[in-house]
Amino acid sequence: MTARMEFGAPLSARPTRWTRHLLRTVTALSAGAALAWGLVGCSSTPNDAVTVTGDFGTAAAISVDGTLSPSGVTTKTLIQGDGDTIADDGNAEVGLAVYDPTNQQDLVAYSTSYSLDEWTQYFSPLADAVHGQQIGTRVSLVGQASDLVGEGNASSYFSLEDSDPLVVVADVIDAVQAEDPETTDTFTDADFPTVTLDDAGTPTTMITTGVTPSTTQVKVIKEGNGTVVAEGDTVSFNYQLTRLRDGKEIESDYGEDAASSTASADGLIAGFAKAIVGQHVGSTVLAVVPPSEGYGDSDGSTLQHETLVFVFTVTDTTAASK
Repeated sequence: MTARMEFGAPLSARPTRWTRHLLRTVTALSAGAALAWGLVGCSSTPNDAVTVTGDFGTAAAISVDGTLSPSGVTTKTLIQGDGDTIADDGNAEVGLAVYDPTNQQDLVAYSTSYSLDEWTQYFSPLADAVHGQQIGTRVSLVGQASDLVGEGNASSYFSLEDSDPLVVVADVIDAVQAEDPETTDTFTDADFPTVTLDDAGTPTTMITTGVTPSTTQVKVIKEGNGTVVAEGDTVSFNYQLTRLRDGKEIESDYGEDAASSTASADGLIAGFAKAIVGQHVGSTVLAVVPPSEGYGDSDGSTLQHETLVFVFTVTDTTAASK
């Protein structure tokens, strides 16, 4: 059976389910209308045998009609975006899927887990396919495995031969911020985002001033009365992650099973660990985390230069065994 590629997590500090867009490959593909595209001129390429279904930015299910015998890497625009152009040296948030037409199976189910800089460590031609594209564009790449992942890598990545064909589909979702924002040492209560909770305790977060503090700032939204989380505890929590600069929600697991991790910088990013230690079980807490205490050391990550806004609810904590 062909092996599925296992990417190494680019982050060293996170709980098991931490930041799913970086660490967990999406396996459930939502159905969508088949995408149709016209040929350029009268030429035919291996890409013409590729059909992709699924909504841009959320799913890309690939199928191939017939046998592919690619020579070199060919690319094709499946959806033309109309957003800003990704610079030739720019990083981008990319949704990506990889398909093995020989065995008719997904090798990487559609995932937005990595940035362009991270994906190109495995698929070097992806950079040329994405640079110069507008946000909102979907492209396909077809080639021999050795052309897409490098000679000799197909076996260790996918248990394939170098000469086997591969299909890659990439969505250019957004540009990645290139520099840390300016910070302030005088972060005030008015600078905290506004958080409202519905009847189930699920938060809605609205950005107010967009100011980035020099260190993590914490505010209790709703005080619980359970056990206090101590450093080193195994702590469970639900969380919502929002990007400060534009208020975009990155992910939320409210309404799902709680995440679990060691309450320390060994298990969590530094700013989140700082925010959760000392909180009561049952508390809902807001934390604004600058890049230096977030993913600032994670080169190429979509969140490396982002200020993060976390809302989390502590659901349980268990003291570390001695």
